[in-house]
Amino acid sequence: MFLPALKSNVTFEEKSIKQFGGINTTDSAKSGDLYKSINMTSADYPALSSRKRRSVLSRCKNIINGLGVFDGFIYTHCSADKNRIFLNFSGVDYEYTAYTSSADYTANRCFAALSDCLLIIPDNTIFYVNSRSFSKICVSQSFNSASAKEKFLTESGGSTLLNSSVIDYVASLDHNKITCRNISYTSSGTKTFYYSSFDTNLKSGDVITLKMTVYSERADDDAAYREYRAKMREGITLKIKDCTTVEHTVASGSISETVELIFDSNSIDTGGYRDVRIESFSIDRGMPSLSSICSFNNRIWAIAGKEIYTSKLSDPSEWNDYTVDEYGTLPYACYNTSSQTEGNFTAIIPYGNYIYAFKENVIHKIYGNAPDEYTLYTENHIGTKKGAGLCVCSCTNSIVFGSYDGIYSYSGDYPIKISEGLEIPDSLICAAANENHYYLLTKSGSDKQLYVYDLKKKLWHIQDAPEDSKFLCSHGNNVYLATSSEVISITDYTKDEYERYVRWEFRLRVDDKEVEKKGFGQLSIRYSLGKDATFTVRAIYDDSSLSAVCGARNDEAAGCGYKLCMPIKRCSWFDLEFCGTGDFKLKSMNLKFYRGSEV
Repeated sequence: MFLPALKSNVTFEEKSIKQFGGINTTDSAKSGDLYKSINMTSADYPALSSRKRRSVLSRCKNIINGLGVFDGFIYTHCSADKNRIFLNFSGVDYEYTAYTSSADYTANRCFAALSDCLLIIPDNTIFYVNSRSFSKICVSQSFNSASAKEKFLTESGGSTLLNSSVIDYVASLDHNKITCRNISYTSSGTKTFYYSSFDTNLKSGDVITLKMTVYSERADDDAAYREYRAKMREGITLKIKDCTTVEHTVASGSISETVELIFDSNSIDTGGYRDVRIESFSIDRGMPSLSSICSFNNRIWAIAGKEIYTSKLSDPSEWNDYTVDEYGTLPYACYNTSSQTEGNFTAIIPYGNYIYAFKENVIHKIYGNAPDEYTLYTENHIGTKKGAGLCVCSCTNSIVFGSYDGIYSYSGDYPIKISEGLEIPDSLICAAANENHYYLLTKSGSDKQLYVYDLKKKLWHIQDAPEDSKFLCSHGNNVYLATSSEVISITDYTKDEYERYVRWEFRLRVDDKEVEKKGFGQLSIRYSLGKDATFTVRAIYDDSSLSAVCGARNDEAAGCGYKLCMPIKRCSWFDLEFCGTGDFKLKSMNLKFYRGSEV
């Protein structure tokens, strides 16, 4: 028996995908784009590959509360009992508990560096790199007869010699200096006692506010004298020219004290009186309560509320010196300006030859090279949202920042949204960038993830992050992530491996919109695997049914890659779900589908 020959209307076509993009959840997604992914990267674009392993660079028994860079990464950490605070610099811990102005040792710290020193806020502490020493910026001290007696009791080892004494002054005032009063006494030898002393953090060039109760036995008690004394009580502002420091012996050993402040000639108004004595005095050197800082042109730039500040040139400890030089200009002085635009500043960053200060709906650009040249230019653009100041990064060709509706790139003209097709969590923690990528640490519920943007290929990928991830920073092409107890390299790994394998997965949709009547016949996948790596892949069809699971483990064959073939049933579209561990690279996919009638 012979059966009649039937003609088939089915024809076969093939299509290859050799270029794989990033995450795209919009209707504009094209073949090769991902709409679900974790731990993939565009490093081998146009191929799709798993991210590198990470390694631990430093482990800390305390609580890390700040991460920055100075010729490598640095970080601060506080003790478990929250009573001590340290800076880890070049792998060595330096305690600076005595130098901080902050009562909260667990609060997050920020850094800005000049050539040989580092400013830490909110501690308002300077770390000098060459001497490995600290200095505190904020100074507030006062002395009177009672404090002099307490000082003597401590230094003498408990002597009550001054208890019954009447101390009528603790320092003397001249036309250009204040000198602490001193006496000699005998206790295991002759020793010197100073009734008062100045904070050793004070130095030449500092601007201080000085309030004094003064008197002169040679003055007539008239209106002018009373007016002069009232003026001294209200306070005067002075710039220190020099300090005199002495070393001497007390009961506990040798100590160093600053006992004289010298100012420019005739800078102190003595009212024309001679032998002016100081009964009591207070000295204050402060600085603004800064929310964000950066370094630019040998100054520290900062924001606080609606204000922009700079430190004195080359001196991050001075924020109050607005004096002009002998030519009437301000090349070295501090700078302060405010903005009348709505809202507080949210971020500040240098880019190119300018400083950019962001608000939520405004971008300010500052021109000029010195305080008397600085000009604030305002642009009404979308800006950095509140709480995302640490997510602003200066990249190769633009500033990348987080706003209330996504991530934007700004190069001086108009911000361009670069997170289209991506759902970014509302909670943005911090970011860092190197030459090729922008790394954004986010939080959604209790989960933290790294959103990685390829600046050149304009692709997004998502990577996992430890639950206690807190900070990001970069130095050159190295990017560092800090948890509560570790500093991790996320761009390279060393022999001290943080993770043995990287677990990854991704999902992409295959949907040829040009073919109305089709069925897929076969899928060929070209890939490569690293040592001990594994992966599986399955198809998820438009009717929610699943294909058989295919995969491979540590292929040993030499060559540029391997091929895996799997059958695909007739459908309008299907998803491919890949998952695995270790080094994986997807190089291409070849689809063979048939076109024919629906019968």
